[in-house]
Amino acid sequence: MLISFLKKEWLHYRTLPNRARLLVLSYNLRSVAYPILSIFLNAYIWRTTTSIISVVAYSLGHFIFLPIGFYLNGKLLKKLRINQTHFLGLFCSLLGMASVIFFHSSLWYYLLVFGIIYGFGNGIYWASRNYLTFQETTTNGRNYFFAILSFTDSIISIVVSFSIGWLISFGDISKLYSPFVAYGGITILALISILFGGLTLLRAKYETPIVHKIWQPVISKRWNSVRMVNVAIGILETIVSLISTLLILRFLGKEGILGTITATVGIFTIILYYLYGRLAKQNHRSTVLVVALIASFLLASLLVIGQGILPIFIYVLLAGLPITFYMLAYDPWQLDIMDKELSNNPQDKYALIFDCEVFLNIGRVISLLIFLILILKFSGDLALKTTPLILSVLQIIFFALIWKRLDWLER
Repeated sequence: MLISFLKKEWLHYRTLPNRARLLVLSYNLRSVAYPILSIFLNAYIWRTTTSIISVVAYSLGHFIFLPIGFYLNGKLLKKLRINQTHFLGLFCSLLGMASVIFFHSSLWYYLLVFGIIYGFGNGIYWASRNYLTFQETTTNGRNYFFAILSFTDSIISIVVSFSIGWLISFGDISKLYSPFVAYGGITILALISILFGGLTLLRAKYETPIVHKIWQPVISKRWNSVRMVNVAIGILETIVSLISTLLILRFLGKEGILGTITATVGIFTIILYYLYGRLAKQNHRSTVLVVALIASFLLASLLVIGQGILPIFIYVLLAGLPITFYMLAYDPWQLDIMDKELSNNPQDKYALIFDCEVFLNIGRVISLLIFLILILKFSGDLALKTTPLILSVLQIIFFALIWKRLDWLER
């Protein structure tokens, strides 16, 4: 029974073009390092500083300078192949992370600089990745491509997050090694995984874009809807993961608990990813997004209203799921609109990809600044519990204002 099921799924996966499957492999290798690049890096900063402001400073540096990395990638593509810029972005992003781990600085302005380095590298990486994903997928296969990628990413996240969390905690418990030695070891493993992820695509034959314009301020009325949705998605997309990590470390435990909860969330998402990828159609996108918006609001409300540890536990366990479904509904829709725009202006492909990141990051920076203001005006604990609700309400208002302008089917 199981063998028959796996064989059927394998045959379905093989329907993806070979270059698209190669992208899945490369992205998955990067996913091995992702818990280290994101969740546990924030945990490391918290462990060394116990300062929410230091964690936010690193994230601000990252998201403010990420679009600049996108812009720089447009310049680099005039001299390098897209395979090479993809590899360069991976390497530079790892350099930003390694700086945090190996320089051991607890000063917020140093962490801001390390975040800037990571932002540059991540911008170069995501510019290349987004272009390759758009280029190698089609409208009919995008739901499945994003679903299978999310499915495999979740499996990797479960194994890696659980293993890393308890590897770090075991050092605390056993005294055989320090947590800092563990962080150094997993950073080296991240380097190896990321290098293989870049090398996987380095020799493949992908079309390198001819970049005429890096950014185009005026595109079309239809594209303005993409810009507005990007801002709305960015408002909550990044801050939930950051706040969930800090809530776990502040109220529930250390890296072992963080890794266990992250892995548990991954188990939930695997099931939902599979069902979405196999059952969802284009006409389900708006419904999925509405349900995700409502779920985010309810979970954020529970965090504010509830008392004790249980509401916090429920929030960190479930809050990431609605965000994931935002992206599953939103990414294929956005790429479909890109297809429409490029039917008349094919030379603007890179400009559209860069534009998406600019407006997505506007939403991300807005959310981080609101979080930082609440920390400075009130307290870290209050900011952790109230920021998700404030941002959730802001996001719902934003979508309510623009909903009539959106066509989720884009025929």
